[in-house]
Amino acid sequence: MEKQENEARELLDVRNRLEKLLEEEIQAKRDEEIVRGLQARVLNEEWERREELERLQSEQRRLLIEERQKREEFEKLQAQKEDQLRRKFSMGELEHARIQGTSHF
Repeated sequence: MEKQENEARELLDVRNRLEKLLEEEIQAKRDEEIVRGLQARVLNEEWERREELERLQSEQRRLLIEERQKREEFEKLQAQKEDQLRRKFSMGELEHARIQGTSHF
């Protein structure tokens, strides 16, 4: 009888340990699901940030190209105006020299 009681207690202990292990395994799986969900959310946020940074980089490139074009157009216009001024100045000097030359006669 005592032997049967000991075996019954041992079986009960084994059953309790198995139930506890099962509960721990179930909790571990829940924890893994939570971690996977958090990782997926973080990955999604990182992806969105990356896309936003790429969009900003593209916008900055576009603005840089526009600014370069404006600068080039400005420099071209400035060179044209300087050229016009040089021509006017040269013509003015020639005209002045003609006037000076004819006034001596």
